[in-house]
Amino acid sequence: MTEIAQQTLQEHLAEVARKSSTPGGCAVATVSAAKACALINMVANFTKDDLSDILSRAKASRSKLLELADEDGVAFAAVTAAHD
Repeated sequence: MTEIAQQTLQEHLAEVARKSSTPGGCAVATVSAAKACALINMVANFTKDDLSDILSRAKASRSKLLELADEDGVAFAAVTAAHD
């Protein structure tokens, strides 16, 4: 599986739609949360106030959430392998 952050939106949606256990609900939720962080960045960028702390924290959160989405697939594979 390709790293989620490197996929196009169409590729990601195709991965979610295929007959496979991964990416699953946790990965989809973390991608949605990363999108929410991107929206926080957008709003902060439109604000005249200095929100550099919020901008950097939201950007870091986006990266971490996408890492967690990939880690979910790895963890699920380990659980599946343990049950085989």
